[in-house]
Amino acid sequence: RPTSGAGAVAVLVGRDAPIVFDPKERATHAANVWDFFKPDHTVEYPTVDGKLSQVCYYQALEDVYARFCDKLAMNNSGDVFDAESHDYFVFHAPYNKLVQKSFGRLYFMDARRKAEAGREAPGFEDREVLTKPIEETYTDKALEGTLKKVSAEAYKEKLSDANMASKLVGNTYTASVFLGMASLIDRVGGRGELTPGKSICVFSYGSGALATMYRLSVRAPSKDSPFSIEKMANALKLMERLESREKVSPNELDLALETRARMHRAGAPYSPVYPNAGRLFPGTYYLNGIDSSWRRTYSRVPLDAKMDPHGTPLAPPIVLRLSKRDQISHPVTGKLQVLTSAAEGNADKVTEARRRIACVITGTAAGLPGNGAKVFDDNNLTRLLNGDSCITPVSGSTKVAMLDKNVVQLKKFPDGTSKRLKVDNEAEVIKLAAQLGSFDLSSSYGVPAGLAETMDLAAQVAVAAGMEALKSAGLVRGASNDPAEWKLPEQYRDSTGVVYASSFPAMDAAVGEVMRFLQSKTVGAAPTMRLISALRSRLLRASPDRELSDDDEAAFARLVARANEAGSNNDAESRENQEYEFDRKFLFRVLVLGNAQLAQLAGCRGPNTQTNAACAGTTQ
Repeated sequence: RPTSGAGAVAVLVGRDAPIVFDPKERATHAANVWDFFKPDHTVEYPTVDGKLSQVCYYQALEDVYARFCDKLAMNNSGDVFDAESHDYFVFHAPYNKLVQKSFGRLYFMDARRKAEAGREAPGFEDREVLTKPIEETYTDKALEGTLKKVSAEAYKEKLSDANMASKLVGNTYTASVFLGMASLIDRVGGRGELTPGKSICVFSYGSGALATMYRLSVRAPSKDSPFSIEKMANALKLMERLESREKVSPNELDLALETRARMHRAGAPYSPVYPNAGRLFPGTYYLNGIDSSWRRTYSRVPLDAKMDPHGTPLAPPIVLRLSKRDQISHPVTGKLQVLTSAAEGNADKVTEARRRIACVITGTAAGLPGNGAKVFDDNNLTRLLNGDSCITPVSGSTKVAMLDKNVVQLKKFPDGTSKRLKVDNEAEVIKLAAQLGSFDLSSSYGVPAGLAETMDLAAQVAVAAGMEALKSAGLVRGASNDPAEWKLPEQYRDSTGVVYASSFPAMDAAVGEVMRFLQSKTVGAAPTMRLISALRSRLLRASPDRELSDDDEAAFARLVARANEAGSNNDAESRENQEYEFDRKFLFRVLVLGNAQLAQLAGCRGPNTQTNAACAGTTQ
């Protein structure tokens, strides 16, 4: 969906044309690769290996370009042909960034040929990259930056006009290069710059894979010819037509694709649900129906017909009615049944429920960061929708703590190089962060304090989120911190399960316990009196007579007195400096029991599981 467009181009081929093609000036590449194919014809969508598909595009381009240049040289007395030999380019355009990067690789291929011949290759200071195996260059980010720099001006002059329509429409697949030609004629021809003698290099590509590169030449047709670049540009008015498009709701695409999926296996006879004829341009042909013998009939919108005004739904009434009935969240695969007017409303509720695979969302909860803010506030979803960043300044103590960690940053530069930089002062540490506010399981949800202490912070937040979601769904009252108000009604308990997903679960608990142990072993953690005693024992062992002088004893007496005066043996320090003792609750914190604890608190007796997941992966 992010790159796909829709388009069709009609091309008239004949004599005395303003743009001509020489069959001798072309080269073709073919390879058997499984990057984009349709093994299952029961569904309309292909199987795609995106990463492989991009490499196949590069390989096809480089192979066909090298042989194309050699053929042009052979046909033109050995003249050298490269990316600068053509006035304009038209590329098959899956998406604009791939076209830009691929165009840069033409200059890379030219540079490699120059290096092989012992000639200079301007713009390529790193000569080693010109001799690397070509497969190793496809993921070279430094080279990618170099190619973008080397080809930027040429791309703007030679290819950007042809690629403009694709940027505005999206990938039209088989129509792609022809849409690019139309864009070039409309823009460059419209400016009067596509004059006789100009050459156009075309790269046509299809997954699987086939590719052809050929050259088109602009010529002046005879005076009697009804065709010229100027007339073509005036007839196309492509940019003007694209600017006049109507912006519609994304939901229109959802409705159309869901209907298309339903109808994929409709069979015959068949009566299309789409289009809503009033939204088609005058003169448009459309499928009227397919009879039981698979014979198709078409209709045409009258040339003098008036289109429905902007804002009129594109979806036909039957689609809108069913959409309104199905206003629940469910996968498209749950609605793959043929859609006809006769079928609408004829099924009973039980049959209709079995036809659909439904995932119904009845409650949500969102805990948000923000110093001093309530983590689970009633207005959290509104804050998200309003674009609240939830970022607050980092405190001085937090900055000091970050400095203590001796963080080393990896800084990357535009030329592709990088450098390790140590963060050793407050000016270089993070200034803003999303920091968790305050919440308490016991005071908010009636969780026993002892049970709350067995959870690490991530588990506590998860349990609170689960409780709030149950409240949002109306399954629990949750009006106070009475535990009974957070329990599910008995009739829902056996059918309610818990899926708990977190990233690096129990990591905080493990690190915290290790740090507590290590801190107990440092000098700074020991009581002052114990340090004085240890120092006296060491001096005794070092003394030949195993006794201290009167002066040393007097010095130690003064140290003890000074320590007592400073209050170094008060109760607070005694508690802080006590020796490390293993906390048995640590085991509960690292066992990742958030799912079980939520189930225990809410009374969920259904399926229960935990998974380690990050970000969007959690939804799977």
